[in-house]
Amino acid sequence: MPGTIAEHVQYDTLTLAQPQRYTQLIAAFGLQDIVDREILDDLSEGEKKKVQVILTRLKEADHYIFDEPLAHVDSARKAVIMEHIFTILYDKTNHYDYAWRRAIPYTL
Repeated sequence: MPGTIAEHVQYDTLTLAQPQRYTQLIAAFGLQDIVDREILDDLSEGEKKKVQVILTRLKEADHYIFDEPLAHVDSARKAVIMEHIFTILYDKTNHYDYAWRRAIPYTL
């Protein structure tokens, strides 16, 4: 995945609501100081996982697959990442409890 975070997001092609979401996610995941660094060479494994969740969160899809989204992520950000994953599920189901029950078997 060569390129910077900003290049991968292709900020200029986002829909109207997405630049705000992108900015919020970058801040929530603590990546605001590294958006211009090369993903392959300069980011830790945990930072790469955060970038993957952000890229997924910015895309509309019927199904999302996360492969160990918390691997190598600092413990302070794990809850934030899971909250955003649950938000994706909530956005699709419009019911937070349902999203939580559906996600629990995959997070244990």
